[in-house]
Amino acid sequence: MKYYTTLLVVLQMFSLEFGHAQSNNFTADQIREDLIVLKEHLLEKHPNIILNNTPAEVQDFFDRIEVPKTATPNEAYACIASVSSLVKDGHTYFYPDSEWMASPAGQSHCFPVSVFWDGADLYAVKDYSSNEQKEKEKVDIAGMKIIAINGVKSDVLISTMLQKMMRDGDNFAYPIWVINTYFFEYYNFLYGGSTEFRLTVEEKDGNSEEVIVAGVNRTPLMANIRRDKVNLNNLLQADFDEVTSTTTLTIRDWHNNILRKNKAPKFKKWLTQQFKEIEVQDPDHLIIDLRDNQGGNISNSKLLLSYLLESPFEMIKAFKKVKNRTLVPAKGPSTGLHPPKNYVYKGELFIIINGGSFSNTGIFSSALKKYNRGTFIGEETGGSEYLLCAQSKKITLPNTKVLVEIPRILFLLKDYETAQLSGVQPDHEVKPTIKSLLEGVDVQKNFVLELIRK
Repeated sequence: MKYYTTLLVVLQMFSLEFGHAQSNNFTADQIREDLIVLKEHLLEKHPNIILNNTPAEVQDFFDRIEVPKTATPNEAYACIASVSSLVKDGHTYFYPDSEWMASPAGQSHCFPVSVFWDGADLYAVKDYSSNEQKEKEKVDIAGMKIIAINGVKSDVLISTMLQKMMRDGDNFAYPIWVINTYFFEYYNFLYGGSTEFRLTVEEKDGNSEEVIVAGVNRTPLMANIRRDKVNLNNLLQADFDEVTSTTTLTIRDWHNNILRKNKAPKFKKWLTQQFKEIEVQDPDHLIIDLRDNQGGNISNSKLLLSYLLESPFEMIKAFKKVKNRTLVPAKGPSTGLHPPKNYVYKGELFIIINGGSFSNTGIFSSALKKYNRGTFIGEETGGSEYLLCAQSKKITLPNTKVLVEIPRILFLLKDYETAQLSGVQPDHEVKPTIKSLLEGVDVQKNFVLELIRK
């Protein structure tokens, strides 16, 4: 049973043509009406709202949202999306009006540069804009620090985006990963499109320069960025190195439908075959690479755990839902204890993770942490090690037409005593740099291999 939707799948919905664009501004009363509708839906259905807030605290938050007298579609979206900082749930998504998304501002004039935010500075990775007349004069900005875009400083841009994006608790690992993958999307949501963007960049000598880049069409931009980010022909990959006696399993997605769409093998059949080979090869080390894996079918992660844990294991302790504005027990998949396979790999296990390791990948990683199985390398996972919300339903707000995905079921993965709901932390934190990205050096995988060699 599938309870998770990859963010990419939802973003791709807006690559379609939806008709005429929303061009009218909104009044303050229209936005406030939408906020009231949203508040009631959250109180009636969202487990996180009930878990973390009193009704008075929810009302106080909505009362404090600053609403302009008149608002553009971008400004209206920003007001609505600010509720993310109250919900603090990684599966609660806000998307602008689909008609507006089909307009030139939403579809044709997107920010054309992929970026890398390292926690302190914003860097240009690749410029996807093209201008045949000026191609010879085009400045190569790859690796340059972006000081500002259209006069807005980069740290202000990032801070504004993060406060209006999905996240679990105060773990910003997933939204930072989304920014580093789909910056153009959330820039467009909040600031709108343009035929040209004015970048203030810092050159190697420390001097600043202004560079103009042309806006590009959203659909090919999404395809190009995704092509560069993930090799879709290798969503599932297995390699064996005889020299180090190491098998590496790369799993970029748990969704059966996405694997099928990209002509990957059926997961169950593929994984069963891999562990037949592992049983024969008997490698000393097993690496499982789960970076950028945003989730999918829980049956697939359960199957992999059954090859890694010797004793019956638990993935999910309980489910809860909202009834009469109170959390009550609910039904869901994969509760109770699950048996291991007849063959279980008992060698040294390494798991590579990052902020894009989200949803079902978080459940899988949380289970391994619970049973002290494996060494984690990389960056904190997206989501929470202890709980998450899923099984979303969509609502469209009446005036702004903002689409909101509201999860209905809370998954309790582990007992916890505090409000600290961080993701799974790596045993060895290893982060890429702009230098390693541009040079194509996989610092996280290299770190694991160095541990093995030692």
